[in-house]
Amino acid sequence: MGSDHAAAITAYWDDIAPVYLAMFRDELDTKPGDVARLDAFARSLGAGAYVCDLGCGPCAHITWRLAQAGLKVTGIDISPVCIDLARGEHPSLDVRVMNAADLDFADSSQDGLVAWYLIRYFPRAAWPGLVAEFA
Repeated sequence: MGSDHAAAITAYWDDIAPVYLAMFRDELDTKPGDVARLDAFARSLGAGAYVCDLGCGPCAHITWRLAQAGLKVTGIDISPVCIDLARGEHPSLDVRVMNAADLDFADSSQDGLVAWYLIRYFPRAAWPGLVAEFA
């Protein structure tokens, strides 16, 4: 992902983050299928597994759900505003400003990752590199 694209996505999320938080902070309360998938994912890894929630957004609700399931979760987002809001929502969570296309984790340090709504913000041509970064 080029720096112009990353800057545009960052600016978009910095602007929309408060509105998104207000609209979606309780989203999982009305999505039992999503909750079941997240819980199954957590069970498949086992308590204490290290997981990254890529694009945690201002709600960090998926990060929170996975942490409640016993995983050691780091939520990341490219938007500093999203991360500030996520820290306000869930002060105990480890959330960081980071670009999912250039992760700042040691290789093989994560047992799993979640990219719930992330991929659509990357052009299709960037997907192979993104998947390679995830691996």
